[in-house]
Amino acid sequence: MPENGLRERRSKSGRAAALLVSGCGLRHAADAAHSAMVDKITRRLMWAGRRAVLVGLRVPKGQSATAQLDDLPLGPGLWAGL
Repeated sequence: MPENGLRERRSKSGRAAALLVSGCGLRHAADAAHSAMVDKITRRLMWAGRRAVLVGLRVPKGQSATAQLDDLPLGPGLWAGL
């Protein structure tokens, strides 16, 4: 029976952590530096005569992929504690 209570507390703390991280991520995404980076890439592409289509979607996709690859070594250590 105590295991169920522990599991329930872990799931609640996991949900709380996910909400916190999501909120921080959304705040980070609206940062002025990201808007400036998208603007700079768009201007460079247009100056080079290329179409700057979906730059605003591709930049965050690359950033999230990089973050996931950076966090990959942490996964086994985190899951081992559960």
